[in-house]
This record gives sequence, C-alpha cells and structure tokens, in this order.
Amino acid sequence: MDEIMEVLFCCPLFAGLKKPEIKEIMEQTKYNLCYYKKNEYIFRADQTAGYIGIIIQGSVEVQKIISSGKAINVMSKNKGDVFGGAAIFSSKKSPNVNILTKESCKIILIHKQSVFDILCKNSIIASNILSLSANSISHLNQRIELLSFSSIQKKIAFSLLFDMQSCEADVIHLPFPKNSWAEYLNVSRPSLCRELKKLCAVGDIDIKNRTIKIINREKLQSLLMN
Repeated sequence: MDEIMEVLFCCPLFAGLKKPEIKEIMEQTKYNLCYYKKNEYIFRADQTAGYIGIIIQGSVEVQKIISSGKAINVMSKNKGDVFGGAAIFSSKKSPNVNILTKESCKIILIHKQSVFDILCKNSIIASNILSLSANSISHLNQRIELLSFSSIQKKIAFSLLFDMQSCEADVIHLPFPKNSWAEYLNVSRPSLCRELKKLCAVGDIDIKNRTIKIINREKLQSLLMN
C-alpha cells in the first residue's frame, strides 16, 4: 500500500491533497488493483467506458480507431497518469479507443459510480478531473494537427516545436526511442531517420542519440507555413 500511496500522491487526480486525505478517500472507494502483461488490452474500442484507470507501474498506449479501421497511437500514459477520465462522462456508448499495455503494468481501476461519488464529496478532485479532461482534449487536438501534415519534415518540425514537453527549449530530450517517435508521427522509422539526416545536413537541427538541439527555430517554423 505504501508504494501505491507514493504514486497516488504524485498523481494529478489528487493534486492539492495531502497523503492522509488521499488514503482516506481510497479507503472509502471501491477499486480493483489489476495486473497486466505486455501488449495486453485493458480496454477495447467496442467496450463501454465504465471506469478510470491510474497507472501504478508500467505504461500504456492509447489508440484511436479511425474510419478505415486502422488503430493510430495518439498518446502514451506512464506511471502516475490517469486514463479514461473523459470517456466516462461521454454520452457515446463507446469512445472508440483501445488502451494497450506497452509493458507489464499494475493499474488501479475505479468504477464509474465510485468516481461520481468521489466527485460529489471532494471539489478538489472534481476540479482536477475537469482539468485532466481538458488537457486530454487539447493533446488530441494537437495530435490531429500533427497528423494533418503530409510532409514528414513538417511533422518533425511540429513535433519538436509544439508537441514535446520541453518545446520552449532549444535542447530536447526525446521521451521515447526513434521507432516509437516514428510510430507516433505515423511514418516509418527509415523515413523518419532519412528526414532527420536532411534537417541535420542543412543545419536546422543537431542530433546526438536521443538529444536534439534546435539550431534554426525560424526555419522549422517556416516549414509549417508552406
């Protein structure tokens, strides 16, 4: 329980609450602590959203199912992150997303009704879950804009300038390996590497392992204007 409490204390759902307060809430809440293997579905697109999840250990991938039936990775969730918050409030029967483990995971699942009970009792958590839902929508809108670019260089430029956590800095440490970045950009890894080499050759960026230095920010911005 100590391990779980440490994660919950850093979880954005409980931001602003002290450990004793979080412990009391969890003691009064019905939840399941579930274990999953790598590449196991936690939630499928054809299921009705019935709970929110908090990742205690591991990481998951959120996949959006588009009209062609193809699954596109739209975001990753890691230790301490929450998923499913927006889906349980949706009027749609199914949110049309898969949630798939990227590695072995330990996850707390809180049933929809229990979530509603918590929200009614605690205004801080109610505010937090609204903020999480808004941030999720904002992230998805960015993802849609990213995928709207047909050029790989434009996708790279947008990702570096606007889609990374350290987007305001000139030095960016990729939070994932290049094959995961390629998958996120919806391009092949060889194509991504080829275009990165071109951007390095003209002096727009410099790459060392998973660290990228933006040398010509104006040039990357101009790519998005054409």
